[in-house]
Amino acid sequence: GAVARALHDVDGATGSIGAPRRETPSTLDVDVDAPGPRLLVVNEMLTPGWTASVDGAPADIVPTNIAARGVLVPPGKHVVHMSYATPGFLPGCLAALVAALALAASALLAALRRRRR
Repeated sequence: GAVARALHDVDGATGSIGAPRRETPSTLDVDVDAPGPRLLVVNEMLTPGWTASVDGAPADIVPTNIAARGVLVPPGKHVVHMSYATPGFLPGCLAALVAALALAASALLAALRRRRR
């Protein structure tokens, strides 16, 4: 993809980053081979809703380059996964469902009352 990635340590040494296994607007899976502790930098905007894991274990996303995303990677070969979920989406869907059920229930009650008259 068009997203620049880099793997750095504090002395400027690098490691290798493979081609993404999967890359969509909301997901990035990439292979990393780090000779020592490294910071994987993904030059895309860091916004709330991004989560990360290294080999399936949750990992913190750290701000890099002022507004980009970074993930600390331990030495060795790893798979880094980043995914995005809109913050508040699930609670919003639940609230909409509750409202729709309440509306349906009140319409049903109104229909039953009209029928009894």
